[in-house]
Amino acid sequence: VKIVQTPQVFPAHLIKEAYEVKYNSLFTDDATVAESNNIAVKLIQGDDANIKVTTMHDVHYASYLLNISGKESF
Repeated sequence: VKIVQTPQVFPAHLIKEAYEVKYNSLFTDDATVAESNNIAVKLIQGDDANIKVTTMHDVHYASYLLNISGKESF
C-alpha cells in the first residue's frame, strides 16, 4: 500500500485522451484512468510534509510543521 500525493503529472495529450473513455466507477484518480488506458505510471518519492490542508486539524498540523521547520512558509 502506498500513500499517493498530488499533483499527479502526465503528458497532457495522453491524459486528455484517457479521459475520453467511458466512466468507470473504479477510477479513483488520474493514475487509475491512465493505467486503464495503458499509460505507464511511475511512482517517485514524496515528502511527508506535503500534506493536504482540508480541515482545521490539517491547519493546526501544517502550523506545527512550519514551527518546527523554523520557516514562515514553505
